[in-house]
Amino acid sequence: MTAPHQASLSVAQQLNEVSRLGHLVPGVVMVHDLTDFSIVYMNQTGLDILGLSLEALVNMKTEYYSRYFSRDDEELNIPKVTAMLQRNQENELIAMFQPVRSGEQGPWVWYCTSLKVLIRDADRRPLYTIAVAIPIDPEHHLSNKISRLLSENDFLRKHHDKFSKLTRQEKKVLARLATGFSSVDIAQEMHISPFTADTHRRNIKKKLGTSNTYELAQYAHAFDLI
Repeated sequence: MTAPHQASLSVAQQLNEVSRLGHLVPGVVMVHDLTDFSIVYMNQTGLDILGLSLEALVNMKTEYYSRYFSRDDEELNIPKVTAMLQRNQENELIAMFQPVRSGEQGPWVWYCTSLKVLIRDADRRPLYTIAVAIPIDPEHHLSNKISRLLSENDFLRKHHDKFSKLTRQEKKVLARLATGFSSVDIAQEMHISPFTADTHRRNIKKKLGTSNTYELAQYAHAFDLI
């Protein structure tokens, strides 16, 4: 059911309420119109970062995304947002990491964004979402950890097809190769012959298209083998 306070307010009144309080939030506040997912409101914090007026941002419609967001990352986030809207559960929110340009020609900055449905119509269908984006301090250790995880995720997406060709035994061997095991070490640990260990090693490198130890370690980290 709709919260009593929300039900008593029109759409315009609810948007005005967000606008009235948006400057108090320690981050970038955005409201999206779900008819085309364009921005209808952003607090002054966000507008200052982009170097835009609210009118210019609203008139930009969905061009806003191609100017300031990474297409690859948006392709990952859109299904997550779509699934949340389809579930349409009261008070559900999702979080995602996004690289965003600070200004049209500015550097990329990582943000952690939390998003939920703000306004629904009389039939409970989502009309608007609200999002709060917090910049990740590049000096903080968390930024390095997030960057590493995102890099691993990107590697996983690009190399999933190659990795899927490995057998279960080859994946076990790959995990040990990535940690510096020799064929003799692998043979002893897995109770196989050194010849079999060498065969697995050759097959792994052939299937993955690499003999580079660093890339083998990337596979092992990205696919949670180590």
